[in-house]
Amino acid sequence: ISLEMAKELNDKGQECIVLGNIGLLYLEQKEFKLSEEYLLNALAMAVELDDIEGLKELHEGLSTLYDVTKKTDKAFYHFKEFIRVKTILSDEENKKEIQREEIKYEYEKEKLASQKEQEKRDAVALSEQKRQQHVLWLVLGCLGIVILFSGFLYNRFKVTKAQKHIIEDQKHLVETKNKEILDSIHYAKRIQHALITSEMYIERTLNELNKDKKN
Repeated sequence: ISLEMAKELNDKGQECIVLGNIGLLYLEQKEFKLSEEYLLNALAMAVELDDIEGLKELHEGLSTLYDVTKKTDKAFYHFKEFIRVKTILSDEENKKEIQREEIKYEYEKEKLASQKEQEKRDAVALSEQKRQQHVLWLVLGCLGIVILFSGFLYNRFKVTKAQKHIIEDQKHLVETKNKEILDSIHYAKRIQHALITSEMYIERTLNELNKDKKN
């Protein structure tokens, strides 16, 4: 049934597999002639399809069949083909393994390069963060100095302002005292002038009286 379905679907790969399985089944049942027929048909189809894995199994099956049936030359031929195809498969598997290793190596190399690049970016980011922190501390330090200096200047301003008030008060007091002294001097001068004028008047009057007496 499987063989008929494969033929109807024109699936030669599946048909080759079914033919080979039937041939191997007949070999187990010791139906050697039928086994040879199916195995050879499957082998021809495997050659046409270039099915290396199928060729390996079919040459192994035919080698066993001919060995059992005492057809030594054919058994030896198919055994050699089995070894050759197996070697090809092994070489192909080795090539695939090498390719897998190469792909893995390239992946690991790219991964390592990516990690190094990320580490480099992280180091740059960390350096920038530290630089910003240093700048921040520097700014805060400068700001603290400015605040302290401003406080010092404000304190000096208050002291200077207080001293200025004291000086102005003292100046006003001195000016007041000076004005009082000058006023006293001016008053004394007026009294002195008045006294001098009175003495002159008295003296002139006495002189005139003396003259009148003489006359």
